Amino acid sequence: MHLTRYHISICLVAIVTLWFCSCRSHQKESPAEASKPTFDLEQIVERGELRVATIIGAESYYIHGKVDMSKDYLMAVNFADYIDVPLRLVVAPDVEALKDSLERGLADFAAYNVVCSKKNQENFRFVNWNIESLPVLIQQKKKRHQITSATQLVGKTVYVKSQSKHLRRMKHLNWEIGGGILIEEASDSISTEDLINMVSKGEIEYAVADNDVALRSMMHFRNVDCSLPLGTHTTKAWIVRADAPKLCEKLNAWHDDPDNKAFFAKLERKSKQNGSSGGGYVRSVHVPPPTPEGAISPYDDIIRKNAELIGWDWRLLAALIYTESKFNCNVVSRQGALGLMQMMPSTARKYGLNNTTALDPAANIAAGVKYINALSKAYSHISNPNERAKFILASYNSGGGHVADAVRLAKKYGANPNVWNGNVEKYLLLKSEPAYYNDEVCKSGYFRAAHTVRYVNHIFAVYERYKSYTKTTDNTSKEQ
Repeated sequence: MHLTRYHISICLVAIVTLWFCSCRSHQKESPAEASKPTFDLEQIVERGELRVATIIGAESYYIHGKVDMSKDYLMAVNFADYIDVPLRLVVAPDVEALKDSLERGLADFAAYNVVCSKKNQENFRFVNWNIESLPVLIQQKKKRHQITSATQLVGKTVYVKSQSKHLRRMKHLNWEIGGGILIEEASDSISTEDLINMVSKGEIEYAVADNDVALRSMMHFRNVDCSLPLGTHTTKAWIVRADAPKLCEKLNAWHDDPDNKAFFAKLERKSKQNGSSGGGYVRSVHVPPPTPEGAISPYDDIIRKNAELIGWDWRLLAALIYTESKFNCNVVSRQGALGLMQMMPSTARKYGLNNTTALDPAANIAAGVKYINALSKAYSHISNPNERAKFILASYNSGGGHVADAVRLAKKYGANPNVWNGNVEKYLLLKSEPAYYNDEVCKSGYFRAAHTVRYVNHIFAVYERYKSYTKTTDNTSKEQ
């Protein structure tokens, strides 16, 4: 049969089409695609670690002195406790890196409010609760020459973060008013809080920030004004990795749980010692008895009996309780920690507390001592009782995982893994630096340990003070 050029062309097209379809079919059956795993709530619980991404900031993760001031982080801690899985913090330098950590599977969700844009909604799941924010001008409070209108920014230099929505907004605003605003792009390494701080110190005159972040920062920068809006409202919320619908559902269920209403209210009020509760506890209020003359607390007898069970000087246990709760048996922290020993709800349940007994002084101390005994097993090889107590106290405050990381780092870098001061303490502090928290021996990730180090030092300082005006009895105290 004689083939024309037309017939040859048709045959070539058919061959190419069949080959392309075959390739697409092969791609659909690619083992890499077919076997790509999802990693949802069930797998997270099985793994035994909840990985939460955040950004250092006043709203998300910020420690002021010994007090963690960050709402998002405290919420994440409470949620980890709600599902009874230890939390591992993944710290990102900016929002793009935050999202990347979820997409790469380094984190399960972000405890940070991300703009609910169309693109973000295509790539992530958003929780049901959200906040409204709008860009505002950050400037110092002045009696004269206060900027009250965007047109007054003509000829002024305004700092905005590079590659941010604020940069796009300011360029558009500049076009709207006919130009003249001098827009200066700040480095990506500079946080929004850094810009606000620079305005407060007079290093720059003007910056742009979201009003929710700005209002939170006002607690620390009282000479700063953020009353002038520069754009319209946007919605922001936490994001969850796309392949984790059950995790997202659990977050929403936790947020809607009636038992958590008091916890969220406490966060909003920024009250650290209020008689209300979080986490389904605190059904009754206990009236503490008066402290007898010459006693450390109203609970000295209870403390003595429980200290015997772990071989501690009762005054060291008293110093721990004082540091945790100031002997206030009704205190509930912003994280939801309970009573004299300030145990988180899941830990409290594990060691025998329930809704009725959570704030009972004797039951709370007994449960806390059981927890201390469990923590102490990891350090039974440390012969010096003072050293051993420091490791236990650090674990009580930060969680055993972070202390275990510091022990492994100490071993790796030639420090003494059985000595706290200047050794394991040093490497716990270094867990806020990427070179250390990303080290292969670290299992629990990023940690800001300054408050834990101060916590241990404070307890021993109180302990020394208690020893100076009390006497050790024969059988109820053991000098350490």
